[in-house]
Amino acid sequence: QLQVLVAEQALARATIVSPIGGTVVSIGFDAGDSVSAASATQNVAIAGDQGIEVVTTVALADVASVAPGQSATVLPDGSDEPLAGEVVAISPVPESNSTNYRVTIGLLQPDTELASGTTGSVVIVTADVRDALAVPSSAVHVDEAGASVAVERDGATEEVRVEIGVTGSDWIEVT
Repeated sequence: QLQVLVAEQALARATIVSPIGGTVVSIGFDAGDSVSAASATQNVAIAGDQGIEVVTTVALADVASVAPGQSATVLPDGSDEPLAGEVVAISPVPESNSTNYRVTIGLLQPDTELASGTTGSVVIVTADVRDALAVPSSAVHVDEAGASVAVERDGATEEVRVEIGVTGSDWIEVT
């Protein structure tokens, strides 16, 4: 009875969802197979005209700040036209032999035409601040005592302690 209960719980967790409507065009496993989350080969491919999804990876150090519904921008290689999207799924486990997690972005323009296997860059907006003072990341010095910036006053440069907020790769909010 315990094995039946465990099997029923496993079956309840074995739900497959798609961010787009369409037709199943391939299945990378057979009935009865044991499959693992975020597998590159054990997957279900959907073809449909309701959207395109982009898959990227996010490092362990950053995955906690990524959540479904966050906006994203995808820039296909060779294009100067970014495509708007949003996070639709995050793998619950890292990829095999890695600390990177698969993140799926659903593109918001359903009529976008991209070839399967197209590469590019992805930006996921994990925090957003309006009416803030932002300085280049290179201008903020962080040490065990906190953060500081160099300020010029009366012809002399001095380090001034600051509180920081949202931190990006290029800019840091000074609160």
